[in-house]
Amino acid sequence: MTGQNTVLGKSVRLDAIRKSYGTTTVLRDLSLDIPAGCFCTLLGSSGSGKSTLLKLIAGFETPDAGVIRIGGNDVGKVPVNRRNIGMVFQNYALFPHMSVRHNVSFGLDMRRISPGESARRVDEALEMVGLDDLADRRPRDLSGGQQQRVALARALVIRPDILLMDEPLGALDRALRQTLQVQIRVIQKELGITVIFVTHDQEEALHMSDQIVLMRQGAIEQAGSPWELYRQPKNRFVASFLDECNYVELPSGPAGIRPARLRLGADARTQDHVMSGRVERVTFLGANMRVTARVGQADVVALVPTENEPDRFSVGQLVEIGFADADVMPIA
Repeated sequence: MTGQNTVLGKSVRLDAIRKSYGTTTVLRDLSLDIPAGCFCTLLGSSGSGKSTLLKLIAGFETPDAGVIRIGGNDVGKVPVNRRNIGMVFQNYALFPHMSVRHNVSFGLDMRRISPGESARRVDEALEMVGLDDLADRRPRDLSGGQQQRVALARALVIRPDILLMDEPLGALDRALRQTLQVQIRVIQKELGITVIFVTHDQEEALHMSDQIVLMRQGAIEQAGSPWELYRQPKNRFVASFLDECNYVELPSGPAGIRPARLRLGADARTQDHVMSGRVERVTFLGANMRVTARVGQADVVALVPTENEPDRFSVGQLVEIGFADADVMPIA
């Protein structure tokens, strides 16, 4: 479709967006900048406002207040069909009576693209998602993963300014979901498109994103790179939403420690901070063991490599637990 590393996408800017349904406020003075070519994930639990925000950007809903700009232009009065936005949803929304090829070409047909140009773009899009050999099949003859790739090709073929994806992988099994995560990210980087991706899956957000926007009750709790949210959370909510976290009181103030950064037994003694606890639970996770120990009045969770000693920690065992200063996350 284009040369590698060419930025096709446009920037998105939200200024003081508010949205209510009756007496329920769904979005609260929300402001956000998404650079052109960025893969931005709206992350949050059900009811956080992320899908509503996506609908506002698409033009399906109108904000009560605030301005939405795409590529620097106010799109408040621009209808959905004039915003040049690609959309992919969890339910795929494919036309069952049409072939894969005609499903993908639908947006081009609506834009009155010439048959020759349309055929060329459809071929490119199908090749990009690995479905060029299935162009004449109907959706009912495809697997769930293949149907989702048809939906992706249909969204990409129009060369959208931004691509909106609302929980697109939620209905797929874990292995297929991980495969498509990689494929979507590769395509996004190659095309340089701007993607706004909605999910409640923390791992999905961490794996795929340039920017994560963690939402809570209609507001942005924290926005930044995956590394920033994971290693520099602004508060306990952010720390715990991204992954499991232990909380300790240090002379410098409250802090968080990820389970994978804790060291147990002899490995703990070389750390900057050492405490003692009694093992309460040991869970085998394959490559790691999840060890829960009671320290004072609190439970502390550690992830330790299984290695060749799956039985080296047992319930009731006294164990030393240590961590380094470099692994401490100050928590407000």
